[in-house]
Amino acid sequence: MILQIDKRALPEIQEDGCYYMDILNWTNVFTNIPLDFPFINDFYERCVERKFIENNFIQEPASIFYALGFKVIYLGKLPATYICKPDEFEINHWIRWEKQDKIHHFVCGNGHGCTTYDPYGMSRTVREGELYNKRVFKRITL
Repeated sequence: MILQIDKRALPEIQEDGCYYMDILNWTNVFTNIPLDFPFINDFYERCVERKFIENNFIQEPASIFYALGFKVIYLGKLPATYICKPDEFEINHWIRWEKQDKIHHFVCGNGHGCTTYDPYGMSRTVREGELYNKRVFKRITL
């Protein structure tokens, strides 16, 4: 399993790359695109150049999928209680509070809110936090 905290990842990915890594993971699941750190780092930099990622925030998630050759429709931020349809998949947004700071983390889910891939490994935010909402995508099949 490839994790964002691996020292071979760019510092930006290690720090704030969970949503990005989830996109790569889902693309790998559905298309079997090979993932290694030279590709992960290079593609991240290309996403920044194309403004898909700005200030370590994903601006255009569907565009990142498209650039990887995986066609999706971004259905948006949906409630944590949303259950995915068979042609949909989710990236779950978890939060936890640490003193006055709200900590955010994104993981791949099984369509029912359970984690299937945590790019941090076993993150404290998922263990101790709450599922806040979901980023839901629909696969486009031809």
